[in-house]
Amino acid sequence: MTAGSFQDAKEQVRQAVDIVDLVGGYLDLRREGRLFKALCPWHDDSRPSLTVNQERQTYRCWVCDLGGDIFNFVMRMEGIEFPAALRMLADRAGIVLQQTPAAAQARDEKSRLYAAMAWSVRQYHQCLLHDPAAAPAREYLRLRGFTTDTIHRFHLGFAPNQWDWIQARATSEGGTLSRLASVGVLGQGENRSDYYDRFRGRLLFPIRDTQGRDVGLGGRVLPEFADERSAKYVNSPETPLFAKSRLLYAFDAARDAISRSRTAVVVEGYTDCLMAHQLGMKNVVAVLGTAIGEGHIKALRPFADKIVLVLDGDEAGRRRAAEVLQLFVSAQMDVRVLTLPEESDPCDFLLAKGVEAFQQAIDTAGDALDYKLNLVKNKLTKNIGPHEVQSAVEEVLSVMAHAPRLSKATTTEHRMKEDSLLATLAARSGIGEQSLRHRMSELRKAKKSPTSREQKQPTVSSSEMTKWERQLFEDVLLAPQCLPKVRATIQLENFTCSESRELFDVLCALEEQGVAPGVESLLLRIDDLQLQSRILALAEDGQSRTAGRSTDEITAELNELLKNLSDNFTREGESRRLHELRTGQLSEAELDLNELIAQKRRQQGISSPTDG
Repeated sequence: MTAGSFQDAKEQVRQAVDIVDLVGGYLDLRREGRLFKALCPWHDDSRPSLTVNQERQTYRCWVCDLGGDIFNFVMRMEGIEFPAALRMLADRAGIVLQQTPAAAQARDEKSRLYAAMAWSVRQYHQCLLHDPAAAPAREYLRLRGFTTDTIHRFHLGFAPNQWDWIQARATSEGGTLSRLASVGVLGQGENRSDYYDRFRGRLLFPIRDTQGRDVGLGGRVLPEFADERSAKYVNSPETPLFAKSRLLYAFDAARDAISRSRTAVVVEGYTDCLMAHQLGMKNVVAVLGTAIGEGHIKALRPFADKIVLVLDGDEAGRRRAAEVLQLFVSAQMDVRVLTLPEESDPCDFLLAKGVEAFQQAIDTAGDALDYKLNLVKNKLTKNIGPHEVQSAVEEVLSVMAHAPRLSKATTTEHRMKEDSLLATLAARSGIGEQSLRHRMSELRKAKKSPTSREQKQPTVSSSEMTKWERQLFEDVLLAPQCLPKVRATIQLENFTCSESRELFDVLCALEEQGVAPGVESLLLRIDDLQLQSRILALAEDGQSRTAGRSTDEITAELNELLKNLSDNFTREGESRRLHELRTGQLSEAELDLNELIAQKRRQQGISSPTDG
């Protein structure tokens, strides 16, 4: 689709699908006045917290602070990306989305790949259940404590230790070997004409996407079929269906529990994850043979406020924790790290000590910076030299430098946390706290190292809107006719919050296209779920704050805000230019110094000097 036809399709679908009918198909909706209410599916709701506004075609949960339009709702409920939500809602409305012949052909081929993957999973599952060759796999699962229900629920399978077992079935059932190779079930020889079963001799764990479709396999070699060259685990290679940097094992089964608890527990092994589910811990997922990364955090962010990474208690587990700490701190999420007792993995821990003990350990897990500090404190208790002390301290400061910079909007808890960490580090290392703060500031500046293009962007970025940013957007949504005056006063770089900059950018684009900048038009052009929720909150909070006031009164309030902001921006700009002049960053030739001095005198009430 072209950009224009894409927006047209979104608008056509939005007008064709009534949000009350849509949400009512998932939840028990009841009318209360002009709104509809239901129990929120994303938290443990005992009183209806989710409201649906039929007039605006939006929903919002006042507890979770989540909201949006029909597309946003389906994306959250089904755990799918926007293109899939658009297709799903178009099908519901009987709307045929136009596609180029090439796009339609690619979609059909991908459907055939999904079918090939699902067929393979069924073959391997039936083999595990009934084939005599799978007896070692069934015995392994029995000894590990897995029930028949778990085997069926997660469609576990087994690939016999033969080079052509799945090929023979594919041929006899009319399957296409090339498609099985495309989804990673078959490997290919150097001449690309010979196929072999990639997972032979392995217990198989089917991996699904958020829609529950089979997209890959994880295979554990059984002792009976292992040799010195055998890797313990083999995963599907990267395919059109499988991307291990974004997928999590059992996420489709865990998503609802994660949404309700707002906590995701991430383990490293398939069996660890399965045992947790078997014992009733439904909010557990596993990474796919790789360290947790940005893609995994992005997948979890809409559903979880807290991530707890559970690592094995061996040296390798501690090493992997150290490798991902910087990512955790940069993620601006509540991320905790739990390292189990020596030589223990989650599956064994659960079987030996039970769910209650495991949950207690999860509840007491420290955050990423605490974990890093404890590692370094252990180093500093040893008799090490000054160079080793400096190196250990640098490790902690480097991680702390990746945390969001403290600002006026930063909570007292976060400020106290940083102060406590620095005080502890100073006491343990013998390095002054002020020196540590100075070094951390240097690392933060080095981390930013802006390019010439980036220097045009704001130098301060916060994850939270300031008070004036919130009021500005609330008023603009209520009085959109004031947007031209707002644009004449405020520049993109004046905003300190990344969400504010994105929202302002879209508002300006709408005005340039001659589209009225309202909630509905914004939601149609923004796909980010978090920002959609923010827009809805701004609109409703603004309505509540200005209830009973006329448009003229709201416009007057906005004009007063713009005047104050303009004065503030002018003062800040003058102070910045004076500082640049004093520090040699700006020459007098680049600055009308006399005018600047005159402005400063006028601001301070000082009369100009007379001649003579």
